[in-house]
Amino acid sequence: MKKFLTLLILFAVALTAAELRLGIISDTQPNNPTTKPGSPFYYMKKSFEKMKAQGVDAVLLVGDLADNSLPHVYDGLRAIFDEVFGTTDPPLFLPIMGNHDYWIYQNKDKTVEDPYAGKQETKTFREGVFMKHLKIDTINPSVVVKDISIIGCSMDKNPGLSPSPKNLEFLETEIQKAIARDPNKPVIVFAHNCARNSLYSDIYHGGSQELTDVFKKYPQVIYFSGHTHTPLEDETSILQGDFTAVATSTMNYNYMGEGSPICYRGLEYPERHLPKNMLYVTIDDTKAVIRRYQLRDDSEILDPNGKPWTLPMPPTKENFVYTRENKLKMYKRIEPTWPENATVTATVVPEGKPFTGIKIRGTAAQHPHFVWGYIVEIFRKEADQWIQETETNYTRNGKDLIKTKDPVQIYGDHYLGLNFKKDFFEGTIKNIPARHYFTGFDFKPSTTYRFDVIPFDNFGLKGQPISCEVTTPAEKFTPAN
Repeated sequence: MKKFLTLLILFAVALTAAELRLGIISDTQPNNPTTKPGSPFYYMKKSFEKMKAQGVDAVLLVGDLADNSLPHVYDGLRAIFDEVFGTTDPPLFLPIMGNHDYWIYQNKDKTVEDPYAGKQETKTFREGVFMKHLKIDTINPSVVVKDISIIGCSMDKNPGLSPSPKNLEFLETEIQKAIARDPNKPVIVFAHNCARNSLYSDIYHGGSQELTDVFKKYPQVIYFSGHTHTPLEDETSILQGDFTAVATSTMNYNYMGEGSPICYRGLEYPERHLPKNMLYVTIDDTKAVIRRYQLRDDSEILDPNGKPWTLPMPPTKENFVYTRENKLKMYKRIEPTWPENATVTATVVPEGKPFTGIKIRGTAAQHPHFVWGYIVEIFRKEADQWIQETETNYTRNGKDLIKTKDPVQIYGDHYLGLNFKKDFFEGTIKNIPARHYFTGFDFKPSTTYRFDVIPFDNFGLKGQPISCEVTTPAEKFTPAN
């Protein structure tokens, strides 16, 4: 019996040893390396500590590690890594460059000094700064760990965002080598920008078609990308089509933007620097498990069925779980509902002065997982008729976007972390036309408006509207765009 138990323990140890464990973060983007509570590097250190506790084999840093390639930030990052993991047998340290790592710091007030600024403003020089201060010998790592290939690429066309022919040749060659070694193993690839038509948030961010053209030939590829800052609470942060695409989110600020399942842009949303996300990935012969974490409260983010993302191995299209079609089937779609006695109000702001906009505030709608956002349809009263001023008609299938009139959207609060949801929502529609990131509306003075507020879920299923009205004052002020 004792011999049997010993063999069982040895077998369990062997299984554990064969499991690849990865920690993945991206888009820290600080301009100083402080680790004070709430800062990007405070959470980076926290993520490293979590990775150490999990016994990761490698740490993947998916670009935009400093704000505009500041060398003292890289020094601080490496110091944190060495402090947490030590210098004796640490996990592999695999950082790659994003667009912020190629950019030069421009600060006319000189609040942050860059000792290299103005000396050699070339991407090759900035690559050298990146490697020197992070103490690495390549910005394009390709390693095999526990029989699984890990390939990182610093894209140097439109630096940090688009692959050059040299990058594409490197990726194709390394992927083919990996598949030649074992076609039944996944191939881990990471670079800063997303591949075109692989994640919903690439609609604005302009994912790379060249990457898609390479990866679509290899269902073994699991591609981790940053740049979009999409919150990992969003189930559209993973997609399987011809390959597997996974967003890595951010350690700095969330960006909702064109990730919406309903419309193109929304109103400004508060506190988006508070949430911080990381990934912990384990891979063995039967499955890859991708665990998402919200580091604000150290909670694990689970899908609507209460599970982590789990990919069956070997990675074949027949095994793909997270296709667009499958997600709509396996997640029970429930339209958001309003609580009993829910209210929504419209208020002209600021009170007693020429108005700059209208604030919409109301009771938060309810949903078993979360409410992604609220569409606000605007109607103007003319005589006894309501004239519809906005209309949202948007199909989110990777690239189709139809705008008949400017839509207005208030984001939900899931990006703050699912344990930080509020019992209300609000947003101010300013007297401005749609802008690069946010939208507004050109309200007329001395006019009555009706607002139909419609909640929707992660996949665009709408609830019922609640309405409110307000009459604008005679004096109007249009803020600078």
